[in-house]
Amino acid sequence: MSVYGIMMRIMKRQDKEIVGYRFLISAGFSDLLLLANYGIWPGLTILLKSEIIPENWRTWQQLYLDWAWFAMVSHYSVVSWSRWMAIRKPLDFRNQARNTSYSLCALCYVVALVLVLSTHFQPWYVTFYYEPSSYGMLAEDFALYLSGGQSALFLAFHIAAIVPPIVFYGWSIILLYHRRTSMLLVNHQSVQNSIETRLLMPCLINVVTFIIGQVLITVGTGECKWAGYTVMILFAA
Repeated sequence: MSVYGIMMRIMKRQDKEIVGYRFLISAGFSDLLLLANYGIWPGLTILLKSEIIPENWRTWQQLYLDWAWFAMVSHYSVVSWSRWMAIRKPLDFRNQARNTSYSLCALCYVVALVLVLSTHFQPWYVTFYYEPSSYGMLAEDFALYLSGGQSALFLAFHIAAIVPPIVFYGWSIILLYHRRTSMLLVNHQSVQNSIETRLLMPCLINVVTFIIGQVLITVGTGECKWAGYTVMILFAA
């Protein structure tokens, strides 16, 4: 988490010149929340051999955890759009106001909040909670989770969240390819544009990791411990 904090602080100092950093700062903040939620928090429950919170708080814990998760997932679309804009319309993107950039990022958290508030109090919604003895999370009613629609809702949301990054990153790669083959990427390109372009590869690797993680979550949820361990290692990397 300290490494994340240092990186975000460095990017914050340069976010006036490098617009793409603004979106990565917001995405980094959501990643920090997940590190705390799925790394530190469950670790403490195991060490203390306690769920930590009262049983009647589980619903609110689940609401917070899902809010942070959906905010992170939403950032993949916004970040991929920022990479596409940086390549497709570099001048417009470079002149984007800070308020505009951070407002777009804030939408990720707002959309996540609307989603959890509209679903968490439905009769078919199943609460998960940290169980120290199982070294992970358990569902209060796993059968209902699978048959009641919650599992399908999560799957649909994640599939929908994957589509925009695939489109924007694929489009960006095609634009870069045509630009290089037609010799439009001239030597006097600005440093800002060069950095914005180089940010594409780590963002692309990140979304590929996310897609693999979603497959593991979908296939492995409730099946065995290896799935949970693999997901934690994958997203921690």
